[in-house]
Amino acid sequence: MKKRNINYFTYLVTMIFVLSSDCFAQSYPNKPMRLIVPFPSGGPTDIVGRVIGEALGLRLNQVVVVENKPGAGSSIGTDAVVKSPPDGYTLLLGSSSLAINPIMIPNLPYDASKDLAPIGLVARIPGLLAVNPALNVHNVKELIALAKANPDKINYGTSGLGTADHLIGVLFTSEAGIKMRDVPYKGSPQMLTDLVGGQVDLTFNAISTVLPHVRSGRLRAVGVTSGQRSPSAKEIPTISEQGLPTFQISSWFGLFAPSQTPIEVLDSINKEIIAVSQLPVIREKFSSVGVDIETSSREQFTTLIKDDTLRWSKLAKEKNLKFE
Repeated sequence: MKKRNINYFTYLVTMIFVLSSDCFAQSYPNKPMRLIVPFPSGGPTDIVGRVIGEALGLRLNQVVVVENKPGAGSSIGTDAVVKSPPDGYTLLLGSSSLAINPIMIPNLPYDASKDLAPIGLVARIPGLLAVNPALNVHNVKELIALAKANPDKINYGTSGLGTADHLIGVLFTSEAGIKMRDVPYKGSPQMLTDLVGGQVDLTFNAISTVLPHVRSGRLRAVGVTSGQRSPSAKEIPTISEQGLPTFQISSWFGLFAPSQTPIEVLDSINKEIIAVSQLPVIREKFSSVGVDIETSSREQFTTLIKDDTLRWSKLAKEKNLKFE
């Protein structure tokens, strides 16, 4: 009789859990949601966040409040999400910095691989190798030849040490077998001002940031860093098709939730991201600012993050890179 009561109790608890999970999934979301963007307003990440936040809100019939929490290479906003309840109502628009920061920044207050649950890839932004017109370079081969003839004489501006464009520049010089000096700035605006003014020679910054200056004629485009040409600038060849076939890299953006968030909620949001990505208006908005929309399963996104972390970890070790 005692054994029978225990079995009945176990069955009852199991059924309550299953039913409550189903009810939770069916009722989610039933209150406003927050989407944390760990970068300042106006930048590429912010643009992606606001477009996705608005679209998700319409799909879910719920308010999605986009909140900027910049600072410390995105770790302040990320930490805020890590410390939020794992109920699916606070999400993070994470970027490639999640794969870079653990390598470059010591003593992070969280472990992204354990404290965050990847939901799905949202978009990519390739870098654009662009030069000041005064530099007599029109393609990758000419740049490599000029750099080999003038080691450490050519410099490239970045938005800061340990940023994606900084690491892309380091990767380029490594694969091309050349030496160029990196000039770090505190953000892209001042760097671009100096690039246009001729204080620095070139950059590998986000295509969404650099392309307007190329269109105006103030900078010259040499190549995009992704494996395929960008839909927003199909006339610009990739770096990989100009003699460096293995050079294929772009910054990614994706949604995350605190770890322990129910699987059914993560799957539900992933499903909505994929649905949103098919909307022509979303594709047009992204394309207009140089963003390539791309989605994935949760498993594929997790693999992407691991692969990126390994790539940057290897590069940082080889080049003795440190964030200061």
